Amino acid sequence: MAGTLLNTITTDNAGTRLFARSRHISLSKNRNKMFVGDWDKGLVCFDRAGNYLSTSSESDLNAAVGVCVDVYGNIFGVGYTSHNVVQYNEDGKKVGVIVRQQDGLLNPRSVCFHKELSRLFVTMNNSNVVKMYELE
Repeated sequence: MAGTLLNTITTDNAGTRLFARSRHISLSKNRNKMFVGDWDKGLVCFDRAGNYLSTSSESDLNAAVGVCVDVYGNIFGVGYTSHNVVQYNEDGKKVGVIVRQQDGLLNPRSVCFHKELSRLFVTMNNSNVVKMYELE
């Protein structure tokens, strides 16, 4: 296999730099959008051609490092310094904080959705554990 570079995404439509410290990337359920978790900028959204759409940088999601999408199109962003998981809809609009530090998160790093079990799996920095959360 070999790869051919198709596009390099660095700025939005106005020429403003999009990333400072990008971490993870995930595709939407229908594969028409992609979401990038960036430590400094938040959750950055693009269309499938790589055109910038939006940035979600709410105070609830600090140091966005992990991102994943479930089978319903919900996006889950992990906040490293906010110690939480924030849910967004398919358009990148915040639904709410669904897992908090009080639920056992401390410096979460990555998140994965298991569609058959409807559960989120979250890893944490400097930890040898994976937390599993059932979604209701």
